[in-house]
Amino acid sequence: MRAAFSRTLISLTLLSSQTIWATPFQTQLVIDSADNPLSITSADFNNDGNADLALTSYNADKTNNEIKVLFGAGDATFASASGYTTGIAPASVTSGDLNGGGIDLAVANSDDNSISVFINNGDGSFANKMDYSAGTTPVYILATELNGASIDLVTANSGNNTLSVFINNNDGTFATKVDYPTGQSPNAIAAADFDNDSDIDLAVTNATDNTVSVFLNNGAGLFASKI
Repeated sequence: MRAAFSRTLISLTLLSSQTIWATPFQTQLVIDSADNPLSITSADFNNDGNADLALTSYNADKTNNEIKVLFGAGDATFASASGYTTGIAPASVTSGDLNGGGIDLAVANSDDNSISVFINNGDGSFANKMDYSAGTTPVYILATELNGASIDLVTANSGNNTLSVFINNNDGTFATKVDYPTGQSPNAIAAADFDNDSDIDLAVTNATDNTVSVFLNNGAGLFASKI
C-alpha cells in the first residue's frame, strides 16, 4: 500500500522580470517527479550550461530508494528522471565536484545509517554508489571544503546526536568518519568562516533542545568541541 507516500509533483516557480515591488514570480510549473521527494539540489550535471535537478525518492515500504536526476533544457522544462539506487530512506542530497571530474552527488540514508556517493561520469550519468557508514539516522548532508584541499561531506545524525565529518581523499573517496557530539536531534547544517581565520566552520541546529551548536575548524578539517 502506498497511501502514505504517493507519487508526487514538484513545483518550479519562475522569477518575473517585473520590479521587486510588483508580483515577483510567475505561475508555477509542476513537474512529475518521484515518490516522497524529501530533498533537492540543483547543478549542471551534464555540463551543457543548463541547470539540472536531483532529488531523493522512496516509496512507503522503502523498497524503491533512489536519487532522481532531471536534466534541464534551459527553458524551465526538464527531461524525464533517471534513477540511481541509494541506501534505505534517502533523506537528504547534496552536490559538488568531489574528484575534479564534474558535479557529483551524495545522499544521506536515514534508515540504514549510511551515505551514498555517486561520481559523475562526466556526461551527467553516474557510477554505482559508494557507501560509507554514518552516525545513527543521518537526516541532512552537506558538501563543503573543510581542509583546503577537496570538497568534504558532513552529516547531521538525529538518532545519536552527532555530526559526522568525512574528509575527501582528494579522489572522490572518503576517509572513515569522525564524529562530534551535538545537541539533541540535529537536523540541519550551515558552513561558513565564523571566526575569520580563513577556514570553514560548521553550525548545526538541534530540534529537540532548541539550540545551535557551532564547531570551529582548526584548518585541517578537525573541530573543537561545540560551542
